[in-house]
Amino acid sequence: MRGFTFAGVAAGVALAAAAAVAAEPVTINGCVIEPETQCTTRVLEGANLSGADLSWSDFDSARLHNANMRNVNFEGAIIQVALMPGADLRGANLQRASMFAINATGADFRGADLRGANLTRAVLKGANLEGANIEGTLFIAARLGGATWVDGRVCAEDSIGTCQ
Repeated sequence: MRGFTFAGVAAGVALAAAAAVAAEPVTINGCVIEPETQCTTRVLEGANLSGADLSWSDFDSARLHNANMRNVNFEGAIIQVALMPGADLRGANLQRASMFAINATGADFRGADLRGANLTRAVLKGANLEGANIEGTLFIAARLGGATWVDGRVCAEDSIGTCQ
């Protein structure tokens, strides 16, 4: 079923159901949902990527507003300068992902694996990191004001680089 495409800004795809029907990877707005895919500058606002394997993929400058990325495998992915406010990344594997200068305002990272990820200059205002594994994660100059930290406390509005 190659070439199966979902158009529109709010793709809202039920990826698990589509994958069960299609033998080939699903494509959303020109982005093939598979490991090592190239989805730079793609618009995937509201897309349902839940459970997808997008390891070692390139989502540089992608628009992922309010996308459902629960339990997605983004290990080693490049998600730099991406816009992902309100994204649901609960339980996602983001080990060694490069998320330099992303805007993840209000995003939900609860229980995500962020070990070794680079969140330098990320905007994480109001994001929820409760229960996330942040061992070795870089938060250099990251804006954390109002974020819920891994231990459940809320970061002060002037928190930059570390939750205060």
